Amino acid sequence: MESFRLKIETIVLLGFIPIVLAFHLVYTSGVLFFISFGIFLISILFFLKCLRWFSFIPKRREGLINNLFLITASFMLTLIFIESFLSLYNPKPQNYLKVVIPKEWKRRNVNVTGATYSYYWHNILHVHDRNYMRQTLPFPAKSKNQFRIMVVGDSITYGYGVEEERTYPRLIESSLYNDYRVEVLNLGISGYQSENILKLIRKYTPTLQPDLIVYGVCLNDFLPPGVADYQNNMAYLFPLPEAVKRFLSEKTHLGRRVSDAYNYVLMKLGLRNDFYADILKDFKSYQTRFARDVKDMNLFVLGRGLPPIVAMVLNQFPDLNSKGYQIVMVAERHLTDAGMTVIPTEEFYKKYDKQSMAVSPWEPHPNEKAHKIFADFFIAHLQQRSELERYRITK
Repeated sequence: MESFRLKIETIVLLGFIPIVLAFHLVYTSGVLFFISFGIFLISILFFLKCLRWFSFIPKRREGLINNLFLITASFMLTLIFIESFLSLYNPKPQNYLKVVIPKEWKRRNVNVTGATYSYYWHNILHVHDRNYMRQTLPFPAKSKNQFRIMVVGDSITYGYGVEEERTYPRLIESSLYNDYRVEVLNLGISGYQSENILKLIRKYTPTLQPDLIVYGVCLNDFLPPGVADYQNNMAYLFPLPEAVKRFLSEKTHLGRRVSDAYNYVLMKLGLRNDFYADILKDFKSYQTRFARDVKDMNLFVLGRGLPPIVAMVLNQFPDLNSKGYQIVMVAERHLTDAGMTVIPTEEFYKKYDKQSMAVSPWEPHPNEKAHKIFADFFIAHLQQRSELERYRITK
């Protein structure tokens, strides 16, 4: 009887070990993660082996379990060795405690007076009027005593993922407002590309009567309307839950390398596109359309007696060696050929090379840092414009 009780206690104790280790895995990373995971697997096998005391597992299966012990130990030792090797040549991976989006960051719809639809995303309020712009009230009438800037663009200009007052159009206004009587209207609409923005300028310039138009160009403005980027980026997903894949990529060098290699192979085989592949696959015709659109934008603006459009190509993932930078250079050339005043981004790419400035792993739009940088480039240009001087505040 005493022997039976001891066996029960041993089984219960061994059963708790994998449970404790499972919780511990969330707070480990790198080599320690694989060591803990190896112990976790071996403890499960040991637990199963002990169950043979009660005939839950036939004794003839004991040889199979022993073989699994050897295979598991060898496999985990290999992973530990690879992770140890990679850790010598890479910085320590960040130890994220959350592997799924926090509950408070998830989208939740709310009712806001004046908005056609509104919601919280990343715990930040997003409102849309009937024209899908980020406002709840109509634009005010034009005042002769204020210099009006109309900003056009897509979801970057709208400011997805950041507070409205942290968007680059609002930062431009708040900075210039200290010295000038100026107002900045944000006409950013998600999903808009150059053809849409041309129509937007033609529609709103006569009614809003801006003194200057600013165009925040996104790389996917080359795409035709209705064509979204990453059209097949979900193809051939690795057969693991997304939370597990993200967890391994964030916690271990090996997980990140395997994920990158898998995506790279799919892209090389043409089975999956990256952000730039959708643009580059028909880049010649896309360039023709983009060049035509931006030329028509500027001709329309000049025809109404306004100065050339001020344009800057915005990108929250600067990388001098990327295909994205090549697209930026092409975009700037077409904007210049169209007669727009182009704010060059070479300085931006050199200063912030390979820095990711996304809101979060679940929101790839530019974060507050990126919006501040974009705003600073625009502000530096605007402060040099002579037409602003008549609106300077005398102190």
